[in-house]
Amino acid sequence: MKRSLAMPFVVTASLAPAAFAQTPDRIQTPKGEIVRGPNGYCQLYEPDGCPRPKDGEVPPPCNPPPPQHVVCPDELLVEAGPNEVVVPMGDGRCGAMPKNMSCPPGATCNPPPPRPVRCPAPAEPKAPPSDAAQVPPSAAPASAGFAPPPP
Repeated sequence: MKRSLAMPFVVTASLAPAAFAQTPDRIQTPKGEIVRGPNGYCQLYEPDGCPRPKDGEVPPPCNPPPPQHVVCPDELLVEAGPNEVVVPMGDGRCGAMPKNMSCPPGATCNPPPPRPVRCPAPAEPKAPPSDAAQVPPSAAPASAGFAPPPP
């Protein structure tokens, strides 16, 4: 009985972003393409300058520059999830942390860094209740030891 090994199955995947795609997680800029990863952080892919081969030609060797970590533009930021709390990151940006993170008793936990998210809109100032008595300043009683200003 003769045994033979199975042919290897090879899958090649390109992790480089599509050249002209405009999706919610990537935008084109004059410096290149900015891509937001699943962790919420952004990277800039500069144009590689590699020559594009014509149909049927073998592309020449080329080593494009690695992506650079950059601050996510506002249009790539997403809202915090329902199980996250928004925290200030100290530079005017906001991050999201898990709400209910717990550690086993006696263990020291190291939470993940905040995920960059869109800062929530500032809260609207609350209006006084409509049934509150409106007293003009001239009718307010003078406080202890202070006399009202002369007319």
